Amino acid sequence: MKNMVKLFGVIALVAVIGFSMAACATAGNTGGSTKKFEDFKGKWVNESAISKDGYTEYSFTFTGNTFVFRAVDANGGIINRPGTFTFTDTRITYIPQQANTWPGYTQEYTLTGNTLLLEDPRNGRQFGTFIKQE
Repeated sequence: MKNMVKLFGVIALVAVIGFSMAACATAGNTGGSTKKFEDFKGKWVNESAISKDGYTEYSFTFTGNTFVFRAVDANGGIINRPGTFTFTDTRITYIPQQANTWPGYTQEYTLTGNTLLLEDPRNGRQFGTFIKQE
């Protein structure tokens, strides 16, 4: 009888684990997003930052769950911020590749086709509209 109770306990535990895994986010995203890492793949350029703000490059490049943010100003100053990212349906979180090199942060986003709109959830300030190049 004890063995039968243990067997049913193990079956129940396996069922709970199985249902939990089925409910988890897919394709590496977090929070059950309908988006996939593939949706972000490629180079995304903020043309407005280039034309109005004097940058010669202002872009994100996403590959799998990694990214590089790159900004080059008119004086040749370069910012490269590599890392990994996670996302939900409305927020994207950037995690530095190496600790203490830059602070990670979260932005709200809207991804429609080849347009990625980013804004700061703390103050609603737009980070810009990025257009997919590749």
